[in-house]
Amino acid sequence: MIPIIIYHGKTPWKKTTFKSYYGFPHESLHKFIPEFDYLLFSLNSWEDHQIANFKNTFLSTAAMLLKHSRDEKEIFLQLEAFWIEKLKALDEAHEKSYIRTIFLYIDSGINLTRRDLMIIFTKVSNKVNNIAMTIAEEIRLEEQENITLTYVKGLFKKGLQADFIADAFSLSIQKVEEIIQKIKVSDN
Repeated sequence: MIPIIIYHGKTPWKKTTFKSYYGFPHESLHKFIPEFDYLLFSLNSWEDHQIANFKNTFLSTAAMLLKHSRDEKEIFLQLEAFWIEKLKALDEAHEKSYIRTIFLYIDSGINLTRRDLMIIFTKVSNKVNNIAMTIAEEIRLEEQENITLTYVKGLFKKGLQADFIADAFSLSIQKVEEIIQKIKVSDN
């Protein structure tokens, strides 16, 4: 087994011993810290075409996502052909969960609008487009649920009754009472 660390941080990583990463902990803990050499690869030193040519689609896609996770929208979109090619390969391999993970990673961490993201996924296949649309709808519903929860929580803490809150948000009294119960549990 060869340990490999793939780094994509902003500042250069200085390779050193594992003990030093933990601030030289108490001697009684030394036996729990691995002591072996490792290979260190900084994705920032690799050209995009080198990463794109990795034989493994998963590794290539993950490395490119990590390398470009802090890019501005325009730079990220310059790689559209790469994303489409890799998503097509994943689609052909029936890797629905990985396609889903890619969508969620890009949606949550990269400076793209959901519309920009949908344009890329639409160009892959109908199946991948449907996966993306389903995920986007799930995210939208979750965001809406979180907003509703925040408002119900605020109104409840101000002393308003469940029936008033239900009426104000066009929610069922049962739904509001479920939210209030969650709020009471989380406050304990």
